Amino acid sequence: MGFEEKEYVLKSQQANYYGVAGICFLILAFISENFGRSLFLIVRLSGFVLAYLFDIGFNKARQKNDLRIKVEQGKDPWQF
Repeated sequence: MGFEEKEYVLKSQQANYYGVAGICFLILAFISENFGRSLFLIVRLSGFVLAYLFDIGFNKARQKNDLRIKVEQGKDPWQF
């Protein structure tokens, strides 16, 4: 989406996080589909909720803190 070109470091990291989390929960959902269609939907929907809650509660605060430390130290925030 061009986050790197526009220098939106935090948004770029969040997009990567949601991409990885989405694929992981999609794989789990397809595995759980063998046990029933409703379990597929439950796993898929709970994956969205869990990824969002984890991002709000832990991931975003950690990313902001890491970026703040890098900027204070004069480092390039794009270097992970």
